[in-house]
Amino acid sequence: MGLLQRLTTLRYVRRSLEANLLRNGDFELGDLSYWTNDKARVVTIPDLPVGFQPYSGVYACELGYGIVSEPSFIQQIINPVLATDLKLIVMAASDSDAAGLNVVAEMEDGSGEIVTKTITSRLTWQQIVFNFTTVGKRVVKVSLTNQSNSKKVYLDDVVAYVPSPEFPWWIFGLLAGGVVLAVVGKQQGWIT
Repeated sequence: MGLLQRLTTLRYVRRSLEANLLRNGDFELGDLSYWTNDKARVVTIPDLPVGFQPYSGVYACELGYGIVSEPSFIQQIINPVLATDLKLIVMAASDSDAAGLNVVAEMEDGSGEIVTKTITSRLTWQQIVFNFTTVGKRVVKVSLTNQSNSKKVYLDDVVAYVPSPEFPWWIFGLLAGGVVLAVVGKQQGWIT
């Protein structure tokens, strides 16, 4: 196997390691298949505020109005993942300024990590990235909750994945430098 084939294989393996752990995260099935929800629905252009559209595709998820004791949410059980980190990327918007989005990564032992983000602009899609540390625990559930009782939150392109470690590309630099040094050293008589 040549170097180019090996690098291509490494890229393929990395992409497969970073596959989305959530199903129907783009809501393009036209419903909330695979998601447990309360006060949430899939919406398309006629259901959205005038001039606003899904981030990609035809559908988005709307987390409706909720109250603190009964918030609007979606959640999904994922195949348990044993990793040191979990990354969740969400495209989010709100029908007003300063809506709160609460995200939870729950572990199999019942513990969880909660992160709250504020959506700052009205009807503007924002990419929100959540990084969860999951050392030694299996992630089993991801939940997204509207924490604003008088504001709607819209979600699209929800992706959860385990980031693969960065390949140490600097090794190639060291190898190339070593080869050049060996050739020059041989020419100069430093290496016999």
